[in-house]
Amino acid sequence: MDNTTSRPTQAGHSAEEDALQQVLGIEREAQAILAEAEAEAGRLLDRARQQAEELIQQAEQQAQQEAQQAAAATLQQAQQEAATMRAGVEAELEAWERRAQARLDEAAARVSALVAFGREEQHGPGH
Repeated sequence: MDNTTSRPTQAGHSAEEDALQQVLGIEREAQAILAEAEAEAGRLLDRARQQAEELIQQAEQQAQQEAQQAAAATLQQAQQEAATMRAGVEAELEAWERRAQARLDEAAARVSALVAFGREEQHGPGH
């Protein structure tokens, strides 16, 4: 059997104690590295969530703008179609009024002729 592992070192510790201290030191370093890695992962996750939220907000804003633009374009098109229809209806109305006025003038002339004819019959010609 070799007794070198239980012999005290210059610091007064055995080689086994030194090895154990080294292992514990390595374990503490590993735990510190792990804690830092977990903290960094948490920061990365927070940053990713924030970026995702910003992207979602940008997408929502863009969608709202596109919807507003589409609504404005649709409204403009509807207004143009309404103006075209209104112009057509107004043109038809004017044509109808001209035809009605011509017939009204003709009807007034006939009524006047009938009234004049009726007077001639009642009173004789020349009254």
